[in-house]
Amino acid sequence: MAVYKANALVLRRIPLGEKDKIVTLYTREYGKLAAVAKGSRRTTPAPPTRTRPCTPTNCN
Repeated sequence: MAVYKANALVLRRIPLGEKDKIVTLYTREYGKLAAVAKGSRRTTPAPPTRTRPCTPTNCN
């Protein structure tokens, strides 16, 4: 499994199981990537804004 550190733009997200998502990202350095966002579908008071489409985010 490769680890990337880059700024990215979220293109789309797909539910995976009960609490996870597959997020498609675009970075200048690596192009189009798919990543699993573990625990991002938990029920919390505020919706997770880092995985919304067309949102810039920092990937670590």
